[in-house]
Amino acid sequence: MIFPKACLCNFFTVVLLSFTAIFCRCEAQNLVDFEQTILNAKELETRYTMYDHSKSANFRAYEQLLNKGGKIKQRLLKMFPKASPAGKFYIVMLLYKTSPKDGLAALKGLSSDNSKVRYRRGCIGEMFTVARLAAKFQNELPQNYLEN
Repeated sequence: MIFPKACLCNFFTVVLLSFTAIFCRCEAQNLVDFEQTILNAKELETRYTMYDHSKSANFRAYEQLLNKGGKIKQRLLKMFPKASPAGKFYIVMLLYKTSPKDGLAALKGLSSDNSKVRYRRGCIGEMFTVARLAAKFQNELPQNYLEN
């Protein structure tokens, strides 16, 4: 059976749009997974925290969201109030990387939070109040506490 060119063009267009929709849905799902990891983070970890110098799941999620840049700024701002104490610091650093003014404003918003957060650099972990760690970060910005 011979198909007219118009039918073949329409068929290929539908196939191409289907693959595009599937790819976008997968990318959006990954973004949601990374956001959930940050939102529920139990501790704030630098790049290398494992003995084998591997990256934690939290840090990998942070990097993936960082790659999205300013495109997810509004999503981060919505996540901030619901995030765990460690998640708030990841969001602050993400915001600071894309918009220093917004990152600093979010960091200042943590100055009266007395909940506890565990901060791990390498294999050393310390407990801080959110307010104390926020003050430490604020005094030493623009140093990136997660890259070390």
